[in-house]
Amino acid sequence: KESPLGRKPKTDKLRMMWVNKCKVAYRYLPAYYFYSTAIMWGMQYLKETKFDLSGFVKGGKEVLYLSSSEKKKKIGKKALAYLKKVEARLWY
Repeated sequence: KESPLGRKPKTDKLRMMWVNKCKVAYRYLPAYYFYSTAIMWGMQYLKETKFDLSGFVKGGKEVLYLSSSEKKKKIGKKALAYLKKVEARLWY
């Protein structure tokens, strides 16, 4: 059981989820999936945090600068076809 003092605030947790989803999409998927993930999770962040704009700007900057910190290791066509076949959530 975690101590409540050690937990991150909900806004920080949601921002980290948004950035992590974008990291995975940027690293492994074609660019259009990364863009749709960034937009959809950004909107979800705003909805869940009741428009916490300071956190949104901070998360947006982290997402924008992913290209300088993350290396692309795009998955192959077979793997992408498999993900589509099993109806994976590629767009968000």
